[in-house]
Amino acid sequence: YGPTARPLRRHRRRCCVNVLRHFRLPVTGSGRALSCSLFSHPALGASFGRTRILAVAVQEGSGQQSVTGVTSVDDSNSYWRIRGKTATVCERGTPIRCGQPIRLTHVNTGRNLHSHHFTSPLSGNQEVSAFGEEGEGDYLDDWTVLCNGPYWVRDGEVRFKHSSTEVLLSVTGEQYGRPISGQKEVHGMAQPSQNNYWKAMEGIFMKPSELLKAEAHHAEL
Repeated sequence: YGPTARPLRRHRRRCCVNVLRHFRLPVTGSGRALSCSLFSHPALGASFGRTRILAVAVQEGSGQQSVTGVTSVDDSNSYWRIRGKTATVCERGTPIRCGQPIRLTHVNTGRNLHSHHFTSPLSGNQEVSAFGEEGEGDYLDDWTVLCNGPYWVRDGEVRFKHSSTEVLLSVTGEQYGRPISGQKEVHGMAQPSQNNYWKAMEGIFMKPSELLKAEAHHAEL
């Protein structure tokens, strides 16, 4: 089950490239910083293993599109674009700093990862949904990247903290019934735990910008 794919408008594609099965790694000093690009991300929660998040055509309690977790390793519906926060442009190749607010836009639907003060139906935590049209929603689409070091790097564990309500993007294993049987609820939790660590595993890494190269050069001097 999943939303009907629609092509993204040309002027929305400044921060993304076409979907491929594997990442292209950046070539630079440290060589592993994530940038504005495309990716899918499994969770690292010990109780449920590799879980990818996707948007599905089932409404949450708020009436917005559901965001769920699946363990499928080849679901094209789990690709999300990394973009700048609301009302900003993140140029392709710009490295993502730890502590930076971003948006995650679902590639197939153009909706943004979103949260608000609604209760999630299964766990009773805070609802996470997919919201907006053609990549445009509101300030509740912003998430802050929490990680160690200056940049979000590939293979590095990160948390996503909702910038407005401060909950952490999480999966704890609660599963939906029909019509999306077996898919896990994605929600926001107030407390940090192993259930809200994430890692970028597949997708496309863009070549980092000159900013990252310059910082690597100065560090060597």
